[in-house]
Amino acid sequence: MILRVFSTLLILVRISLPDAMIQSC
Repeated sequence: MILRVFSTLLILVRISLPDAMIQSC
């Protein structure tokens, strides 16, 4: 169960990180 939460959090970070880079540019 904890692994699933961690996995979801990691996916959210991977999705939001490129967005932040694009906005930064």
